[in-house]
Order: sequence, then C-alpha cells, then structure tokens
Amino acid sequence: MKGLITNYHQTGEYELNIERACKKWNDQTIICLSYFNDIQVYTYAKVSKNQKKVITRIKISAQQATELIHRMKLVQVRDSFFRRACTYKTLAQVEAEEEKISAEIERLESQLFTLQSMRDEIRKGINSYLEQKS
Repeated sequence: MKGLITNYHQTGEYELNIERACKKWNDQTIICLSYFNDIQVYTYAKVSKNQKKVITRIKISAQQATELIHRMKLVQVRDSFFRRACTYKTLAQVEAEEEKISAEIERLESQLFTLQSMRDEIRKGINSYLEQKS
C-alpha cells in the first residue's frame, strides 16, 4: 500500500493515487463492493495468493472505485470471499480462477471415478464372499 494512499484519515474513506494503483495492480488486488445498512461501501484490498485471507484493505470512495473499475476494465464477480458482496477483478484474474476451478473439477472427477471403481470391486468381493458362504 506504500505510495498508494494520498490522504490518510482516522475514519472513513482514504484517497488513493489512482495512477499508482493501476500500475501496482496484480492478481492479489481486488475491489470489493459491500453494503452496510444499505450504504454501498467500496474497499480496495490486497489478498493472499490463495485468495482466502485479506492482507490489507482500505475504504475508498465510490468515485475512486468507479474510476479504477473503468480504467482497469474490471469485471464484477460474485465471490465467496466476502459475504453479501461482490468483487471486481481483471478479466485475467477471473479467467485464471476459472482455469483453476476447472482443473480442480477434473482432479476431483478423476478421484471420484477411482473411488467408484474401488467401491465396485469391494462390492464384487463382498458378493462373491456371500455367495461362497451360502
């Protein structure tokens, strides 16, 4: 966040250096839109590489959030990261997440197939054992 904040405030919204924020944007950067008592709250955040933990976050104005969203051509995504909120990410970030999810689905489907085959073999063994006993 060093060099990104132009005005620090004890409470409320911070002011970002939009140019620098655009240059420093990476796959760990997001903008979150959440609602607090029906008021829109925009948060500029840095998250961990696995996207499961917020490293730092600051409130920013709707005007600055909108400017960043337009300049960076961010895509709005429903996200499980924040409850009752959405995040804005670059198309590349969204596509990378989609690829990761697709790879995980393939891995799990393969594992499921293996487990189903193992279950079928166990059933055959049990049925064979029961037939021999009777």
